[in-house]
Amino acid sequence: MASTSEIEKLERRCAENPHGLTFAPLAEAYRKHGDLDRALEVLRAGREVHPDYIPASIVPGRCHLDRGELPEAERAFAHVLTLDP
Repeated sequence: MASTSEIEKLERRCAENPHGLTFAPLAEAYRKHGDLDRALEVLRAGREVHPDYIPASIVPGRCHLDRGELPEAERAFAHVLTLDP
């Protein structure tokens, strides 16, 4: 489980550079903390700027797996394979 201090550190880094790539580790930290909705929200916003960033395409699959949403997870992971076969 991601610690609150890890999340706070990543939130600060994202705030300092809102168009950077830190959104993906932040989303993964939210996921590990159990906040799947927030993780997916962060990913949606970040992927608008960086649609082909592979780590940001893996985390949604993990979120959907955590929720038991297997078709959505499969679609997310299939998208990763289109980026990097």
